[in-house]
Amino acid sequence: MKRQHTYNQTVTYWKQYQKYFPEEMRVTDSQLPKEEWMVWNEVHIHLDRMPVPDAKLKVICIHEAGGNGRLLAPYARKLQQSGYEVVSPDMPPNRPYDTVSLQPTIL
Repeated sequence: MKRQHTYNQTVTYWKQYQKYFPEEMRVTDSQLPKEEWMVWNEVHIHLDRMPVPDAKLKVICIHEAGGNGRLLAPYARKLQQSGYEVVSPDMPPNRPYDTVSLQPTIL
């Protein structure tokens, strides 16, 4: 059976930033976001989701250029702890030739 690689398995540089956050905001391996993929305009977009069942408010955290949604995980975790569901998408690039790099990796 084929399965997608996840950021939890392949993209770990975000962990080096954890030391700059207060301890209560740090994301540990047991608190990782739920990962999903969606297709939008034929581009595969990675989503980090911090679910909260029956949340009255859902928040979308948008990153700037040069980053990804996982870098926002400490903020998303803090919002999740306050009862908000959070999704942090990895925004598609502005250049069409970059869309190849957004395809999910399949084993």
